[in-house]
Amino acid sequence: MVADKLKSYIQEPIAYERLTGADVRLDFCRSCESCFSTGKCPADAGDDMGMIKQKMLEADMLFFCSPVYAGSMSATAKAVVDRLAYWCHREELAGKPAAVLVTTSNNHGKETVEEISDTLQYLGVSLAWAGFVCTHDHPNIYLEEDMEPELEKICTALADGWQNPIKYITPKQSLTFRYYARMYNRQRIIDQIFNLKSSAEVLISTEREFMKYKNLQDYVKNLLEKKRAEQSTP
Repeated sequence: MVADKLKSYIQEPIAYERLTGADVRLDFCRSCESCFSTGKCPADAGDDMGMIKQKMLEADMLFFCSPVYAGSMSATAKAVVDRLAYWCHREELAGKPAAVLVTTSNNHGKETVEEISDTLQYLGVSLAWAGFVCTHDHPNIYLEEDMEPELEKICTALADGWQNPIKYITPKQSLTFRYYARMYNRQRIIDQIFNLKSSAEVLISTEREFMKYKNLQDYVKNLLEKKRAEQSTP
């Protein structure tokens, strides 16, 4: 419904792909910490998470949804979030417009929205809209007439986020960006002094020149300028 309605807000062809727990096979994070040291998750080779990550990186915007199970997000949603944890230090999704929708029959909608939203923002997304629908109030979430108010809010916000993703970067996100940039730069210097092998986190931070930017807004602005330059090149 969102994809169909969004066509009237963004005057460009819209192609989308929906992945649910029924479509993918996911293992849980094993806390091996390989992602922090090597930059890769060994579990990606055995399930669909590698494919999901690639699709997230290629997508122009993200729509993350989950029902409320036992007062929190679903197991599938949590597995995805946990397997993306190391991306929080790398700003892999910096400036990507996103929305979060949670459905609940009664309670914990607000808490689950906040839980998912916090994680996505630490990944760098420009979270344009986040909310929940209580099916006790909305008899059928599959009927467009019942979802029309939410659809309009979501599409309006995503269209705005598409035009101006920097607008939706929060002070919390910028503070986190600077924290990691300084921490990894400090570690880079220590590694050089003592001739140590740098972790993937340090190498990526150095390669992407995080310390060059005073905040996440400036980093995203630079990414957007590079993207526009690439698109304008024949």
